[in-house]
Amino acid sequence: MKDFLAIFVSISIFLVIVIRYADTTRGSLSFALGALIVLGNVLVTAWAWRLIFRKKLVALASGVIVFKYAILGTIIYLLVRSGKISVAWMAAGLSVLLPAVLGYALLQNWRTKDE
Repeated sequence: MKDFLAIFVSISIFLVIVIRYADTTRGSLSFALGALIVLGNVLVTAWAWRLIFRKKLVALASGVIVFKYAILGTIIYLLVRSGKISVAWMAAGLSVLLPAVLGYALLQNWRTKDE
């Protein structure tokens, strides 16, 4: 998990800096907000699934799935509706999870080839 977090944060910080110089501060902050939402989602999911598998709580699993996406959808809706963020840059920030997962998979593949 530490490797994934390091990759995720590195990609996010790099892209926030690039967006800041290519676009506006509002765009880079919107991107950072999207990335933070995804990071929070990943951390809560990892914590919840660890708890579910440890204690074998099936009801908690369905509750996590339902409430997590309801809360996530509400947060994104309120942010978009406020008009204070750049929706396109926030959407890009929400999608930063994909390159982070790809980077983590490539790192793990590289490590297993060395062994």
